[in-house]
Amino acid sequence: MARRRRRFPGGADTKPVYGPCKTVWKTENLFGAWLPAISEEGKGRIVRFHYDDTASLNVPAARPATAWQHSAWDEGSDWNGTRTMREAIELATNGWIEGAHKAHELREGINAKAPKARMLRRHGMAGATPNVARMLAGNPEHMRILELRAASRTPVLSLVIDIANSSMIDGEEMLAHSAAAAALVDMLEDRGYRCELFAGWRAQEAGNRIVTEIMVRVKMAERSANLGVVAYALGHPAMLRRHGFAVVSAAPECAPLGSYLGYPLELSTAGLPAGTFVLPPASTARHATAGARFVALVEALRKQGCQGVPEAEEMRALAA
Repeated sequence: MARRRRRFPGGADTKPVYGPCKTVWKTENLFGAWLPAISEEGKGRIVRFHYDDTASLNVPAARPATAWQHSAWDEGSDWNGTRTMREAIELATNGWIEGAHKAHELREGINAKAPKARMLRRHGMAGATPNVARMLAGNPEHMRILELRAASRTPVLSLVIDIANSSMIDGEEMLAHSAAAAALVDMLEDRGYRCELFAGWRAQEAGNRIVTEIMVRVKMAERSANLGVVAYALGHPAMLRRHGFAVVSAAPECAPLGSYLGYPLELSTAGLPAGTFVLPPASTARHATAGARFVALVEALRKQGCQGVPEAEEMRALAA
């Protein structure tokens, strides 16, 4: 996404005037009930894409001839997270294993600093579902032992992770942020909360001719988490700069974004349905460690009234 803001065609203080805003659905409207509203005021077109999981993104490994922008398929570097699109597809399918390790290490450090944190799930050599991070770390007690309770009484948290970042945010910052978000989700699930996860981004063209929205359901509340897939989807640079850019580059309706692919449009926390919360993107905690990002994400949820996050005294221990 762009580093430099452009002037509007009519000058710095002049915005183009458009007719009534038109919403174009490139997919079925799957998650409208969970998402912050997009204001239509002054906008020409809103183009929306919703996907039921990362596999549904169905991005081709080679650039289609019809794509109007090519950066998603260019051989890459740390900035876009993987060397090739094929590597990004592999991560989306099988998970970012290193990210799962990072999230596990972060959780271990958090548990050491806040050992009194109340956990509603235990681990053992046998259980209902695997804890992937523990398994990858070689811990034999990597199976979650669930309490017997009615599913309807188990609290559900719907978390919408904003992964839109400008080009000024480097890949390493996004990797640290994604690992911190995955560690937080893992903690909430260990505390007995079922998490429904959405990762998404919105972008707008400088003159408001177009707004795009891409939203992916990373995990349904009733399913166990694959921490590697979660760690990739919640902010790995390739999730945005390969998968996301490829989706809009293949849609002719999105061409007005221009070669810079628009500017990030923040996901608002206002007017959300009960039980739905927004996690902010990497750009909100510049140059911070993964641990500091974890603390910042917890504070963001606390301000929104999210249950299950560590108490204030726990947070003081984590920040120490």
